[in-house]
Amino acid sequence: MRRALVIAALIGLALLAACSKRHGPPNGPGQGSLPPAVTAVFPTPRSTMLYDTAPLWAQFAAPLDSATVSPLNVYLKVDDRRIPIAVAWEAATRRILIRPAQRLDLRVTHTVELSPNLKSVAGVPLGTTYFWQFTTNSLRRPRGPSPADGARGQSPFVLLGWTGNDSTAGANRFEICAGLDSASVAARSAPALATCARQQWLPRARWAEDTTTYWAVTAVNVITGERLDGPVWRFGTLGPLTATVEEIAFATTDWGHQDAASRFSRLCGGATFTFGPGYYSGVRFRNMLALPADTRLAGARLELTLLSYPSEVSLWYVRDGTWGDCPNWYFLPPVTDDPDGRLATFWNPEPTVFQSDGLTAHVEATIRRAGYDGYLLRSTQPGSAAGGLYPDASQRPRLVLRIYHPDPAGSR
Repeated sequence: MRRALVIAALIGLALLAACSKRHGPPNGPGQGSLPPAVTAVFPTPRSTMLYDTAPLWAQFAAPLDSATVSPLNVYLKVDDRRIPIAVAWEAATRRILIRPAQRLDLRVTHTVELSPNLKSVAGVPLGTTYFWQFTTNSLRRPRGPSPADGARGQSPFVLLGWTGNDSTAGANRFEICAGLDSASVAARSAPALATCARQQWLPRARWAEDTTTYWAVTAVNVITGERLDGPVWRFGTLGPLTATVEEIAFATTDWGHQDAASRFSRLCGGATFTFGPGYYSGVRFRNMLALPADTRLAGARLELTLLSYPSEVSLWYVRDGTWGDCPNWYFLPPVTDDPDGRLATFWNPEPTVFQSDGLTAHVEATIRRAGYDGYLLRSTQPGSAAGGLYPDASQRPRLVLRIYHPDPAGSR
């Protein structure tokens, strides 16, 4: 009997203990006393992100005290240098949103750091530093088009220019797509019109007249292989129905030759000058720079009397900053952008005229913006040409321009 009572008492105590575990207070801290937990971040750790992607964010399992979400507790850094940022708490997604206040550097590892002082709505601090890293890409999007997007009344020879990747020039190439259909240009469905190393391109054939041309640039980093498309831009051109044309001639202001092996062996401003192997030889028309900066050309030709010449003579443009003035006249090699510097070629011409769409585009670019200067003569055999002091004035070099005077009502 006594043994049965003891067993019953033990069973009762066991049941009481079990009941206490089910219905008593918890043994550990509740959810409100746990530090806030990060559940996801963007960009993902150790990933590569486009430099202009925003916002960056960190998502939490529970709401934070928004008063603690500020640049005092959230940092974006490169090494020990802090990047200025704007920080906000987005309650609907439980995310800290981080927007850089400046463009991020390319191909650089960035660190996002969350301070231990961030707190949950219950006042529990993060307690430890949380951080992750990502690397920016190697290109910027092409921007700053010239002519400006939507510009009207452009000549059919207008130079294309853009900005965006100035600091990494040399490592990049630029593919230009252009056409009359914006959708096909946006899709890059046709082969690139041209590829160039500089952030401007001189057309060699005229744009469609009296219409709208769409164009876009794709930047290519030749080291990383990355490609980044720019937006589609557009410009409208003049044509015979939207402008009148005036013809103006300019006499040469500089002419001569220089021994390619020595910049000190040269002839500048004589009656004639020599061209061919071993010479840098050319002419320049700086007086045309007095024309308005918004000059639009309908055509250009360079008239040059060759006194002796081989079968082929070609005209090339001189790169910016490489031609001194008379009497200290000289070229500094490299004097042109091979192989893209050729503007025109003639074979035993009669009369002696250089004329091409590329030459017209170059002349207009010289008038409208800095960076182009003068013309070189090249041939595989020696030759000579009349200079600006040649006795017969009709044989001296001159540049003849056909200039548009647009009708504002008809400009597209």
